Amino acid sequence: MQKRCEIDNKYKWDLSSYIKDETELQNNLKYLKENVNKFKTYYGKLTDKSVLTEYLKLSEQYENILAKSINYIELNLETDF
Repeated sequence: MQKRCEIDNKYKWDLSSYIKDETELQNNLKYLKENVNKFKTYYGKLTDKSVLTEYLKLSEQYENILAKSINYIELNLETDF
């Protein structure tokens, strides 16, 4: 069996559509860690339309970064180095 490094790139998964490299992954994980507590600040304030809009934007951005990071990590675990 060939090692992954011996296989032509055209036969490997291109994970750059999720995250371009490990640096971006580390930046994403840092963002997620630093911003998770922001959600607490919205407690009891979501009846205000502008606050709700702000919360939904933050939530969407957070979820997108989280999903991309999870998919990238899971697919990388499926490769044999």
